[in-house]
Amino acid sequence: MISDIDKYVEFLVEHKLSEHQFLLLWLIKTKNTKSIAHYKKHKDFSISELDDLIEREWIDDFGLVRDNKRTFNIYDFIVTDKFTNAVIVDEEDAYDELKKVYPKWFNIKGTKVPAITGDPLVMAKLYFQCHKGNKLVHAKIVEITANYFKNKPPVEKMENYIKNKRWDDLEEEMGGTQSKDAFNVL
Repeated sequence: MISDIDKYVEFLVEHKLSEHQFLLLWLIKTKNTKSIAHYKKHKDFSISELDDLIEREWIDDFGLVRDNKRTFNIYDFIVTDKFTNAVIVDEEDAYDELKKVYPKWFNIKGTKVPAITGDPLVMAKLYFQCHKGNKLVHAKIVEITANYFKNKPPVEKMENYIKNKRWDDLEEEMGGTQSKDAFNVL
C-alpha cells in the first residue's frame, strides 16, 4: 500500500501523471510480471497514456510496427532514469542517509557505546528490505528518525532500530496516539 498518500498525490501533481501512468511506471520498473498479468486480465493498458509517457521520456520506446500498426509489449518497456531518480532510492545511499540522522552514540548504564555498528553492506540490505527502494517511504523514515532524535537519545543500536522498524512506533508516539515513550516497549 501507499504509505503516505499526501506525498503520492504531490508526486502525481508535480509530474503531471495520472494514477494509471504511475502504476504502469511502477509495474514496468519492478518487472512484476504476476501483477502485470493480473492487471492486464482486468484492465487495458491505454496506448495514449503509454504514448504520453514515451513522449515525456518516462519510458523508452520499444514499440513495434506490424501491418502499419504500432504495437506494444508491456513486458519489453524500460523506465528511464527520470522515473528511477524520482522514485527509487539506491540501497547503500538510503542506508547512508539514515545513518546521517541516527545518533552515533548511546548510553548503557553510563557507558557511551557506538549506536551504529555492523557490516554496512549487510545493514544496507536489511534496511532496503524495509523500504524496498521506494524513495518516498525512505524519506518518511529518515524524517521520522531525524525529528525524533533531535530531542531524545537512542536506547538501542541502529541495527535493532531497523530490524524492529522502530520508526513506526516513533511516528505513532510523535503523532500523540501513543501514551508512553516508544522505547519503553524494549
